[in-house]
Amino acid sequence: RKAGVEARESNTVLWGETPEAVVVSEGPIKFRVELRQPRNPGLFLDTRELRTWLRLNAEGKNVLNLFAYTGSLGMAALAGGAREVVQVDVSRRYLEWGEKNLALQAEAFGLPLQFRKQATSAESYENVPLSETGE
Repeated sequence: RKAGVEARESNTVLWGETPEAVVVSEGPIKFRVELRQPRNPGLFLDTRELRTWLRLNAEGKNVLNLFAYTGSLGMAALAGGAREVVQVDVSRRYLEWGEKNLALQAEAFGLPLQFRKQATSAESYENVPLSETGE
């Protein structure tokens, strides 16, 4: 079993070239997906129903997204009108990817969304999505 760069180099493209990244839409939400990633391209399909639930139930709420990965659950909460979303992940790379996803939402919704690097105080959250899949 190959991992990392070695696995990416062994992928086979049947026709054309695979771009480094593409933007996909799920309803009104846009996500950056990196097709060359061997395991996790940036969006877990099995959390789609959770993203839908958050979009329908987050209005006016503060949401803490632990194990945020690329932030798709937080993006769903923002699309549903959350007052604030805090994304937490151990990986700087994935938080930076989440920042790119946030920029896509700002563009899509025409909102002045901001990315804050850390929470500033003990805060209260109404929704805290947790997932075993890493997102």
